[in-house]
Amino acid sequence: MPSTLEQKNPVAFLNEIRGNVVYTLLGSWGTGPNMVFSMGTNIDGKPYSGTGPNKKEAKKNCAKDVLAKLYRINMPNA
Repeated sequence: MPSTLEQKNPVAFLNEIRGNVVYTLLGSWGTGPNMVFSMGTNIDGKPYSGTGPNKKEAKKNCAKDVLAKLYRINMPNA
């Protein structure tokens, strides 16, 4: 299983096991190439979030947060 887990996108994998997860832009800060974005989601009344240099990475890190905390699945840093 680890080899297939390494190939999965955390956002797609979370949607496979959870269903329609809705992400929200929580905020952004910085300027130019130093921008940082924060994305979040709420599952069963519990908030999860992730940050990254763009919205896509922030969403991916948010999905990793959900997978790690809710399902105890640690996605590789790919």
